[in-house]
Amino acid sequence: LPARSLAQLPIGFAYVYKAVRESSVRVQAIDVDLVAYHRYHARRCLNYVEQISFGEQVHPQDPWQAENYIVWTDPNFINYFSDILDELVEKIVEARPKAVGFSLHQTSHVAIKRVVDQLRRLLPQVVVIVGGMSCYQHFVARRIFPEVDYVVVGEADTVIGPLCEALARGERPRDLPGIVSK
Repeated sequence: LPARSLAQLPIGFAYVYKAVRESSVRVQAIDVDLVAYHRYHARRCLNYVEQISFGEQVHPQDPWQAENYIVWTDPNFINYFSDILDELVEKIVEARPKAVGFSLHQTSHVAIKRVVDQLRRLLPQVVVIVGGMSCYQHFVARRIFPEVDYVVVGEADTVIGPLCEALARGERPRDLPGIVSK
């Protein structure tokens, strides 16, 4: 989910997707940050506006630039993207997965919490997994994102496949190597 640094390719996202795809689990993946980025700038460019306003809040011309990352921690700013986030929730609910995973970093906490809160209400049995830049220390993993069932600490591509296979079988493993459970 938004906002990832566009200066970096989402290579971790690709590694995790590949690892799950190579397991016995069916997987779907979407880079919502890319969708949000293009919709945001299409609205700005097609409407010939320098800056987008939402309510009384004037957005930076490009919120994805590093100097503007603080805006992603503001729930009111995230509300501007509610159409995209609600569409994502709708598609996830329609697919009825056993588990959903998110790449968590300091600029995506608010958007992910918004989506997870809706999923918990609409799909209470869905298992939520996070990993990413905010999940690199095992001793803070449970505090990083309390709404989660599993936190992948460090590199996920070696541990995510077996976790997803166990979840698909209806198992709820606890504290596997590289994974902290709720």
